Amino acid sequence: MLLKSVSMNTAASSLSSVTLKVGLANLVIWLVGFAACVTIGLWVAFSFTAGLVTGILNLYLYLRMVRKGISMPIESVAGFIGGVYFVKFLLIITILALFIWKLKLTPWALLLGFVGTIMTTIVTLVFISRGETI
Repeated sequence: MLLKSVSMNTAASSLSSVTLKVGLANLVIWLVGFAACVTIGLWVAFSFTAGLVTGILNLYLYLRMVRKGISMPIESVAGFIGGVYFVKFLLIITILALFIWKLKLTPWALLLGFVGTIMTTIVTLVFISRGETI
């Protein structure tokens, strides 16, 4: 199978369009999740929001890796992705641990917000890749 060459401008504009759609889907999930968590308690809603923000930071770091990886020579991409991914993983785990340990956020709501962001992004990307509208 032959791979089609994609210019940097085409890739960047596609990433911007996808980023906007994923961002809007995550905004909808935050509004629904926040409203549901407020019925339980304000601190639970705050924990959900902190988890969602951490999930969005996680996705932003992934997007930065992709953007830099596209412009790199193919020989150095594997080492770059491996190193940056490890640092990103440690950063996200540290943030989640500090939220639970220092701010005493509700762990289940925090993780629900984090996982909700990831699942929303996956589902949105599946719909985008199939050419369907959300």
